[in-house]
Amino acid sequence: MQLFIQILTKISEIQNAVKDNKYLLQIIAVISAFTQKELGFMCES
Repeated sequence: MQLFIQILTKISEIQNAVKDNKYLLQIIAVISAFTQKELGFMCES
């Protein structure tokens, strides 16, 4: 769990660094959604 929180923190830092780059933010959003689904944090409806 600690490693997962570190990963999320790094993603947050990356988002802050590239907040003007819309294409990269879309990639991050897709990766985040996929990661949440794979780790079981999202439910499919």
